[in-house]
Order: sequence, then structure tokens, then C-alpha cells
Amino acid sequence: MMETGGARYHIELCRQLADFLSAPLQRCGGLLSLPDVYCLFNRARGTELVSPDDLLQAAKLFGQAGVQGLRLRNLSSGVLVIQGPQHSEEQVAAERGR
Repeated sequence: MMETGGARYHIELCRQLADFLSAPLQRCGGLLSLPDVYCLFNRARGTELVSPDDLLQAAKLFGQAGVQGLRLRNLSSGVLVIQGPQHSEEQVAAERGR
């Protein structure tokens, strides 16, 4: 029973995170490091802080929660980032090729 409640909590947190991230991702070109997301999200929440582990679990659920356009990526450097629809490998490659 506790697992189900935890899963529901993380799905709901995932949806809240997706709603919150639309503006910051737009301002930052579609890519934000997970530590930056953690700071921005908790600052916006005020006293209802989220733990780093809960934020990571929520970010892992973008696909399962039906969130379109967002994904958690592990870059080759080991840095975890959240990638929005504004940032794609094809777009970056096209811009570098100019």
C-alpha cells in the first residue's frame, strides 16, 4: 500500500514539475541541470520543499506520467539534465553547422 502512495506522489510531483518547468526551460534554451531544477523548483514552492531524491524519482517518470516533450538525460559528463522540447540534438547540430 505504501508503494502505491509513493508512486502516486511521484507521478503528481512529476506533473507539477512539468508545469513549472515550461518557463525556465524556455529562458534557458531547453536544457537545465538537475541541481538547477532542484533549486528553482524549491524556491518557487516556498516552505513545501521537495527532497533531491523525490525530485529525481519524479523526473524519471516523465514518460509514465504522460508528460510530453520533457525527458531526463544523463550527459556523457555524468551530469543529469532535464531536456525540454526546445532543445534537440538535430537543432543543435543544425546550428553548429551554420
